[in-house]
Amino acid sequence: MRYPFARRPKAEAAALELVASDRKVTRTEFVWIADWEMQCCGEPFFLGDRVDWPASELTDPSWYADLGFEQVPSWIYSAHTDDESRLCGTVEEIEAVFCRFRVRRRTATMISGTGILETRTRAARNEPHDEWGGPKSWIGYLVRLNAELGE
Repeated sequence: MRYPFARRPKAEAAALELVASDRKVTRTEFVWIADWEMQCCGEPFFLGDRVDWPASELTDPSWYADLGFEQVPSWIYSAHTDDESRLCGTVEEIEAVFCRFRVRRRTATMISGTGILETRTRAARNEPHDEWGGPKSWIGYLVRLNAELGE
């Protein structure tokens, strides 16, 4: 039997309210995890994992844009700051990020436009890569996260 919303039996209306309150509001966010952060404090994770990360909003993404990618992260995994912000959600995509560096007098400088993305199903603490100055130096992960908003 169908009832207009205002006239539903109390038990049915209560069940509908419970379902609505259990739904989480989500938004797609892109998170940068630097190689050194992952090597130091990062825990390996897989596609589909639910994560709860210390994170800060990325205020100056210009260095990342220099890699030559269209998608720029809006968050950065930050286990070494006093910022208590957290980013929770489900991992939808993992990209290992590589680029080339020019090495002069023991100083490595990223070469603009040399970014390479490689899809992963798992983010490890380290990625196989060339030494600084080689054609493929690992610098971190770009993670697409279905982030949970609110409490």
